[in-house]
Amino acid sequence: MADTMGTLMVGGPVTGTTLTIADSALTQLNSGWANGVTAYIDPYHGVLDGNSVLLFCVDPNHLDNNNPLGYQVSISPNGTGSNTLQALNYDHGTVTPNSHILSSAATQAGFTSVSQLYGGLAWLSEQLQGTTNTVDRQKYQAAIWQLGDYTSTFTVVNPPYIGDLKGIEHDAMTNALGSGFSVLTDANEVANGKNAGQEYIILTPEPCTVLLFASGVFGLFMLRRSQLAGISKA
Repeated sequence: MADTMGTLMVGGPVTGTTLTIADSALTQLNSGWANGVTAYIDPYHGVLDGNSVLLFCVDPNHLDNNNPLGYQVSISPNGTGSNTLQALNYDHGTVTPNSHILSSAATQAGFTSVSQLYGGLAWLSEQLQGTTNTVDRQKYQAAIWQLGDYTSTFTVVNPPYIGDLKGIEHDAMTNALGSGFSVLTDANEVANGKNAGQEYIILTPEPCTVLLFASGVFGLFMLRRSQLAGISKA
């Protein structure tokens, strides 16, 4: 599927969980962050073309665009488009910062392509969304940012005990999603350089999943209706 365009407004974090991180791109944005900056972890509230969405940041090298009117993004179904941050870096090196390669963490985990990496990041986003354990959430977020940081300078500063992320990152490669998500990239990623907006993943349920859920709800409704009918006849 081809990339499309949309308008994204980025809101606040869903939880109050934070992680203190550092990397070279953040230092370029603010020299005061050389020793680390504390950030809220995913997900974030967002509105895409008038629809509420949950945003999972997969880009530790840029900051969120908090324009209250929103900004234009390229929407890449399943991360296969040519306008994603990773593709623009890997294929053309036209973004800031750039490296022309995947992150060293991604390579070590076994990822071999941009689309596969996005599938792994989407799987990690699912895991993050599915847990309420603070340390687990920090682990998944750290793995997302470390895999996504193609400058390979990402570190967690003074962390709680989150252990070695290599196992989680390898699991992300093994379980990488092939569908059910989209990647939202600043439409002016190249022109905006280091000041481009962060890149996000949104999880999009498969049509069959939505149909099964709807049929399940309908079945429960019919069962409840039948039970009520039985009571009224008694």
